[in-house]
Amino acid sequence: MWMEKTQKIALSAPNIGQAEMEVVQEVLAEGYLGPNSRFTRAFERDLEDYFGEGSNVLALNSGTSALHLALRVLGIHKGDIVLVQSFSFCAPAFAVTYTGAKPVFIDSEKESWNMCPEALEEALDYYNEMDLIDKVKAIIVVHAYGTMANMEAIMRLSDEYMIPIIEDAAEAIGATYKGQKAGNWGDLGIISFNANKTLSTGGGGALINSNKNLHQRAGYFANQAKGTFPYYQHDEIGYNYAMGSIAAAMGSTQLRTIDSLLAARQERFERYVKQLQKHESIIGQGELAEYSSSRWLSAFQSFEQSINYQTLSELNPNLEIRPVFKPIHLQGVFKKAAYFGGDTAESIFKRGFVLPSGKGSEGIEKLNLVV
Repeated sequence: MWMEKTQKIALSAPNIGQAEMEVVQEVLAEGYLGPNSRFTRAFERDLEDYFGEGSNVLALNSGTSALHLALRVLGIHKGDIVLVQSFSFCAPAFAVTYTGAKPVFIDSEKESWNMCPEALEEALDYYNEMDLIDKVKAIIVVHAYGTMANMEAIMRLSDEYMIPIIEDAAEAIGATYKGQKAGNWGDLGIISFNANKTLSTGGGGALINSNKNLHQRAGYFANQAKGTFPYYQHDEIGYNYAMGSIAAAMGSTQLRTIDSLLAARQERFERYVKQLQKHESIIGQGELAEYSSSRWLSAFQSFEQSINYQTLSELNPNLEIRPVFKPIHLQGVFKKAAYFGGDTAESIFKRGFVLPSGKGSEGIEKLNLVV
C-alpha cells in the first residue's frame, strides 16, 4: 500500500521567490547564458560594494574553484606545504591537492571550533626548526558554519612568518569581526553560493582580494587562460571556472535581501538556544568577543550520551538533523597527512550536530528532546 512520506524541514533550504524567477526569465529572454555577461559584471560590482572599498571580486562557478584559484595565483605547486584547518568540509584540502602541494592539518579551538592559533603556532615553529618554513606557502582558515575563526591571533602568526592567509568564508557571508566582513580579512577570501548557502545561486562562488594584479591573474585563469587575441591563444593551463549569467542574476537579486536572510538564520539559532537552555549538557557553537556569526547552520554539542544527532533525528522525524563535519585529518584519503594539535576537532565531531536553519525552519515550534 502506498503511503505518503513525511516532508522533512531541510537543513538549509534556500529562499527563492518571485524576484529570482523573474530575473531568470530575463536572462533566458536575452539568450546568452554564459559567463562575462552584464549579469556577471553586475553581480561582481554588487559584491564589491557589499564587501567594501578596495575589494576586487571575481564571480566563479563554485567555492572550490575559488580556493583552487587562490592557491594558483599565489604560485603554490608540487612540493609546497599548505596549513589547513581540519574541522571543515573537504574542499580546502582537495583544492590544495589540485596544485600538487601537501595539506597539513591544524586542530580547532574549543570556543569557535575553528583553527586553533596555538596549534597553528606549533606547526609553524616545527617547520621553522626543521628549516622547512620556506616550503609553507599558505594558511587556509575556515569559518565553519558561519562562525569566524580567531583572525586576530592567526593574522599575527601570518605576519610573523610572512605566510599568506586564504580565508575560507564559504559558509560565512555576513559574519563580521569589529564590523569588517568575513572574507575580507585574509590575503584572499572565498565565498560559496551553493544550493544550500545563505545566499544561493544554485551553485557558484567568489574570490575576494584587494590586490588588483592577483584579481586580474585569477580572472585570466578562470576563463581558460585565453590570451588577448582574435583567436584562441593559450600560453598557460587555464580552467573553466567563470560564473554563468543565470547564477549571477540570481546572486544580485538575493544580495538585495541579504540582511533579512542573515537575520532569519541568526534568530533561528537564538530560538534554539532559548529552547535548549534548560539542558546544560547541550551548548551552541561559540563566538569570540566582537565577532558576529552569520549562523549559516545552527550547530550544537551534546555532552550527554543519550542525546546525539541519531536520537534527535528519531525524536524529530520532520527535521533534517545531521552530524557536524568529520575532521579532514580523520578521512581515509588523508590518513597519512601530518596533523598538529590535540583532539578538540575530533571531540566536536563526536558530540556535534546541526539543526535546520534555512527556509521552513521558522515553522519549528519546538525541538523534541525527550529521550
